[in-house]
Amino acid sequence: MKQGAHYLSSFVHNNFPPTQMRYINNVTLLGNVASHPEFKEMDDGHRSISFQIATNRFWRNSDGEKCQSEQFTDVITWGRIADFCKDNMEKKMKICVEGFLRTSVIDVSGLPHRHTEVVANNVILLNDRPEESEELEPSGDPLGDP
Repeated sequence: MKQGAHYLSSFVHNNFPPTQMRYINNVTLLGNVASHPEFKEMDDGHRSISFQIATNRFWRNSDGEKCQSEQFTDVITWGRIADFCKDNMEKKMKICVEGFLRTSVIDVSGLPHRHTEVVANNVILLNDRPEESEELEPSGDPLGDP
């Protein structure tokens, strides 16, 4: 057995026994604000803001053609981060969201539906306020085509 593999095996077995394995629920998204942020203040003084972030995935299919898939993800954040977003964030801005996934079951017309959202514990603005002509797609081609 290689020394590095033994070290990893030893680390896993000594620090994270299978009955106490730690799980990871971390999300980092880079994209554009796709909806106007909705700020709420509760009766108890808690503040939240919710919005959608638009992200894209690029790849080439088996024929070599460029493909793109857009994803719109719901985001919610609370407290000081919600205040910051309320004062500084607008639709179409480029942002980085860091947080974790939370899934809840909601009742829609008497049927249960699962809703997954990102609970953000950090929001980073990546540009100034957007120009009116800017699209929701990221600039540049990550596949390297001009």
